[in-house]
Amino acid sequence: MPSIASFVYSILGNAYQSLGNYAKAIEYHTQYLSIAKEVGSRGGEGVAYGSLGNTYFLQGGYAKAIQYNSQCLAIAKEVGSRAGEGKAYGNLGNAFQSQGDFAKAIDFNTQCLAITQEVGDRAGASASRISRRGAMQRPSSTTCSTWRSQRRGATGRGRARRT
Repeated sequence: MPSIASFVYSILGNAYQSLGNYAKAIEYHTQYLSIAKEVGSRGGEGVAYGSLGNTYFLQGGYAKAIQYNSQCLAIAKEVGSRAGEGKAYGNLGNAFQSQGDFAKAIDFNTQCLAITQEVGDRAGASASRISRRGAMQRPSSTTCSTWRSQRRGATGRGRARRT
């Protein structure tokens, strides 16, 4: 089990991500990952990889977002977290959509939708429908931007992730 300090690193990473300070967010999420590895928390590692992936996604580093969210997905499967799998599939779908790979975006978001419906995550299922529909309709980043703004809320700040 990760220490309380590791969770504080994660929370600080999320706060800096919300402020748009991605370098600082990556620093804190990396520290969280390091502690999770040190104490042998595979679930914690998965969360940290997902957080890193989402931070890179927000700054436009889609290749790194795919890399980290793929690691998150592998760990979610390993530890049997269906909800974690669904979130990782959705994050991968968003990254592929932003890269213009709409076939992969549809595939990953379809998997996200199936899992979120299976586990009863209505908010995640709704977001997956929005993202999948956008990938099928037109090759642009409008849907992804809409998705991010819907997830951020009225302040325009916040996390565009499904964790």
